[in-house]
Amino acid sequence: MFNSKHLMFIIAGLTIVSVKTYPAVFTRLAGRDTWLAVAVAMLLILVYISYLIWVCRKKNCYSMAHIYRYTLGPVLGNAMLSLFMLSVLLHLLESAAVESSAMHEQFLLNIPPTAFMAVLMTVGLYIATLGYQAVITTTIIHIAGIATSGMGLFILVAKYKNYDYIFPIMADGVTGDFAQAVLKLTGVYGSIAIILPFLSRVSDKANILKYTVLGTLFVAQNQVVSMIGTIATFSLPWLNAMFYPKLLQTQLVSHFDFMEAGELFVMYQIVGGWLMKYILCFFAAIILVRLLGKPKEYFFWVLSGIIFFAAKYLANNIFMMFDALDYFAYISIVNLIVIPVIIYTIFLFKDSCAIPKRDNSVCRR
Repeated sequence: MFNSKHLMFIIAGLTIVSVKTYPAVFTRLAGRDTWLAVAVAMLLILVYISYLIWVCRKKNCYSMAHIYRYTLGPVLGNAMLSLFMLSVLLHLLESAAVESSAMHEQFLLNIPPTAFMAVLMTVGLYIATLGYQAVITTTIIHIAGIATSGMGLFILVAKYKNYDYIFPIMADGVTGDFAQAVLKLTGVYGSIAIILPFLSRVSDKANILKYTVLGTLFVAQNQVVSMIGTIATFSLPWLNAMFYPKLLQTQLVSHFDFMEAGELFVMYQIVGGWLMKYILCFFAAIILVRLLGKPKEYFFWVLSGIIFFAAKYLANNIFMMFDALDYFAYISIVNLIVIPVIIYTIFLFKDSCAIPKRDNSVCRR
């Protein structure tokens, strides 16, 4: 069983790395005000996830599978669970493709993306299949390491920032591009919904809402500070021309004309961050697949193979991959935000639940 405090680390592992890796996708829309778009999107996500957990607490039921089936019936409920599962698989695809592309494009051009992909997916599959103790231990270690690395990097690049680049603030008001940036950011941060399959396995459910809010606020401040730092380092024309600006930002670090190790910090954040997200998403996929049926022993290896070839296809063409990331964001909005809100709202007005044992929930009258 998980502890409610573990949710803070799980939320960080699911939501931190994406926008940090490819912020230019959003700065091309919102410009110097992207940090404000991040703040608005994180506020929406905080309200969203707090509402879902409030519904669970109100109904005293934390089983996602039961909520879907009880609200929609077994057939449609399983169909909606399958759509949720689809978004989890897309986040697995994102993790494998973006991490391998970033490492190949910015650091080791002579090593093909498939090499990075194979290592990440093999390690991720191994840890995810070991069970919740291995998953949460790995997540806590990596979050602690990434937080420490982030603070060190913040200090090292401070002298290279020019905060004049973030002014004037909202000079053009709320534009269509700004609203689109908020929408896409909300979709990317919608990966926070992947904690829903974990909730029935949390031992002290009374504190779930508290630590979910704390975890979301931690991510929010991290993302806003990171986005401000990225914009303050590069002028917008340069920033918008980069695929992975964070990886270039660290190359500015130099001390005594020979010490240049800024890349080590961000390499750890990128590799560790995407590995962490892959493990958590794969573990969520294991939970969902077992709720939908009884998979064969080799099922998850076959699933990994499909993800590998799909990620290889995307990572080999960086322009196509970034186009795909737009679609991923919009799919996440529907599958991870809109549909769960509708289902949980209907469930809120349903009668008290009577749960079948197969859903493995904690749902009491």
